Parts: sequence; C-alpha cells; structure tokens
Amino acid sequence: VGTISTNVGADYKLTDKDDLSASGTFGLMKFNVGLENQVFRGFTEDGVDQRSLATNDLTLNGYYLNPKVGWVHKFDEEGHQIDVNVFAGTFQGELLQDRNEFLADENWTSTQDEWLRTKSSEINDIKDGRVKIDYERPMGKNKLELGTQLSAYLENNEFVLNDFDFSTDEWLMNSEYTNDAQLKRNIYAGYAIWSGPLKGFNYSIGLRTEYTDRLVTQLTTEEDYAYTNLGLFPSGSLSKTLKGGQQLQASYSRRINRPNRQFLNPFPQFIDNQTVRAGNPNIRPEFVNSYELMFQQPVKIGMFSVEGYYRQANDLTSQIFTADQDGNMFFTFANANKSHSLGTEFMGNLGFTKWFRLVATGNVYYYSLIDEKMADYDNTSLQWSTRVNTMFTFSQDSRLTFSGVYTGPTLMLQGRMAGSFMLNAGYTHTFLKKAASLTLGVRDMLGTYRIKMESYSEGLNVLTDLRPESP
Repeated sequence: VGTISTNVGADYKLTDKDDLSASGTFGLMKFNVGLENQVFRGFTEDGVDQRSLATNDLTLNGYYLNPKVGWVHKFDEEGHQIDVNVFAGTFQGELLQDRNEFLADENWTSTQDEWLRTKSSEINDIKDGRVKIDYERPMGKNKLELGTQLSAYLENNEFVLNDFDFSTDEWLMNSEYTNDAQLKRNIYAGYAIWSGPLKGFNYSIGLRTEYTDRLVTQLTTEEDYAYTNLGLFPSGSLSKTLKGGQQLQASYSRRINRPNRQFLNPFPQFIDNQTVRAGNPNIRPEFVNSYELMFQQPVKIGMFSVEGYYRQANDLTSQIFTADQDGNMFFTFANANKSHSLGTEFMGNLGFTKWFRLVATGNVYYYSLIDEKMADYDNTSLQWSTRVNTMFTFSQDSRLTFSGVYTGPTLMLQGRMAGSFMLNAGYTHTFLKKAASLTLGVRDMLGTYRIKMESYSEGLNVLTDLRPESP
C-alpha cells in the first residue's frame, strides 16, 4: 500500500485590489488488498448444502492531478468583492482482481484444487472541470451574495472479465460481463443570498437553482439513458446571541445527493460466482429537506450544544436484490419513496487542562423508511451513534489522540445492519517550526470493527459477516 502526494501553490498580488493564486495537487497511488471468504449456500428444497472458500486479490494503480486558479478583485467599499475560481481535475486508474474459488467440506477444508478462477481489469478515466464566480456586496447593515457555477464531469469505464479454462489451460474473455460505459454530467447552477440583522436577530435567506443534464451511455450495447432536471433549493436561518453568550439558531435547507456511475451502469457486473450486480440508469437524485434547531452554551472550559432536527428524503437511493431458484443473488438499485429522520444531536468540546481535551458527539433519532412499490413497505427503528475524541498535548510540537466511534444497528430497505465499534489512535510530532510533521497511526487497535448484515428477499436470506484484518 502506498501513496505519493504533492501540493504546490503560489500567490501573486497583481495590484492593491487584485490577488491571483494558483495551486495544484498531484498524486500516485497503489493499493493491494487480499480478501478471504467463506461462502455457505443452503437449499431447503432439495436438502443440498454447498460450501466454498474464495480468495480475492485486488490491486489499484492510478494517479490524479487537480490544478486550480483563482482571482479576487476587491472594490473600494469594504467587503465588496468578486472571486473567480477555475478547477480542473483528472483521475486515471486500473483495478485488477484475481479470484480463486475452491469447494470445501463441513470443516471449511478445501476438498479439491481450484474449482473456479477469474480475473478482471477495470479502467477508470475521470475528467472534472468547474468554473465558479462569487460576488459579495454590503448594503447598509445587510449583505447581498450572488454566484454561479458551471460543472462538467466525464467518466469512462472499461471492464474486462476473463475465465480460466482448466481443460485448455488458457484464459477466455467472458463477453457476458465485459463492457464499456460512459457517464456525462453537466450542472449549471446559480444562487442568491440576502442576510443581515433584524430586531436583535441575524437572518439569512437564500435560493439556489440547478439544471442537471446527465447522459449514461452503455457503449457495448449502444444504448443511451438521458436525464434532465431543474431543481430549486431554498434555504434560510434565524439566529440570536443571548445575554449569557448562548447561541440559538433555527434553519432550513434543501439538498441534493447524486448517484455515481456504479449506480447507473445497467450492464451486469460479475462480483463472484453467486453474485451479480447491475446499475439502474433511471435512478433519480435524492432530495433532502432538513429542519434544524440548535442551542449552544459556552462554559469556562469549552462549550456544549444540542440540536434537534427533522430530515425528510425523497427518492432515496437503495440497494435491492432478488434470487433465482439456485440461490444466486442479483443486486440492483432503485429509488425508495421516502425516509423520515427525527432526532437530537449532542456535542461537547471541553478542555479540562492545557494538556487534555475531550470532544464528544452523540446522535439519537427515529428513522422511518417507506416504499410503496415493495408491497407498501414501511419499517421504522430507533437508531443512534456516538463519537469520542481525546487529545493529549505533551508540548507545542507533539500530541496523542484516541478516537472511538460506535454506530448502532441500522435499518436498510431489505434488512438490517448490526452495530459496530472502532477505536483508532494517532501520534503527531511537528518539526522545523511546524513546517513538517510526522504522524503514526493505528486503526481499529482493539480489532473490534466488523460489518454484519442480514438481508432478505422472497425465498432467500443472506447473512454477511465482514471482518477486516485489524489492527
């Protein structure tokens, strides 16, 4: 596993009112992951059980380049300025997989040499460009903000699957899963925000509009899937500072979550001998309405905050699966009708001494997932999570941190995910007047993190238990 990353930047003052900046990030990456799976398939109808052992070696090689240029012009009035930024990014990488599968007995001991062997190559070529213009102007005690952003995204994907023929001792391309796909997505956005004081309060009212033009092209089958949408995203907030320094704020916003290429490519993708996945090119973005009420209380050693919220998501993107009579699984994606989240989030940031600080958050919420297309599916649960970060500062140049994260059981459209806990640690030391630093980290230091899921469809239950090699 290795990554080399370089960041370069420079600022230049053109005039007293004009600043020019240029920066860029370049990185090379190589990751290798080995997976070992135990697969059990039980058939209740004919009484035949099958066990197999599978090894999967994954290697990713790639690079990325992200240059950015910015220009800021300041007018005579304080706070009156225009900011222009141009960003261009590229990523090219290849993911190689080599999978071997063996039949096994009841003790999970291999009973034969290689039973199935496949290898695949997936090449991704991503181009991403954005032009963003932001304008700010004070108007008395109020302020006007205007802006626009043009985004262009292009992703090409080439996937090749090869099967090993043991009778001829050669690799054969599998045309059932080999395919090329392309995703084009252009977004044209603009926004306006008006903010200022009002009778002891501070307010902000905004509106953003976006036009999305998306085209998924399945090059192998020569099929196009177009999607366009004009969306309005209002937002607003009202806040007040109380006499004791407390902060009170109410806010509303509407957001969008867009599906990526893996959700959209309709061509079947080979996962393993029992599992096939395909995207849905007709998936729509998720739209989330969020209402929040926050109270913040300062104390001598830091601050506490509590926030109540209600979030309602439409067209929630969910993974669904079906099974054939042999127990083979087919995964795809669909828009569930909606979800509701009603909860409370707590946060504390406390510096007990000069050398010890504690930051803790907790989130408890009622969650409801509704999908009328799946036989009036309506499932609810009480969910919660917490994160605790502790920092020990030994000097201005060295600190030790511990981070514990627990996520409670989570509801899915066709099942549930069990709770999980992870404890991480890190030590950082800076050198050369903080111009350089060295960080040593341990992830999942207690080896407690695992992903356990139970998924169900008509005639099939799937139990998944993923255990990473930790720490």
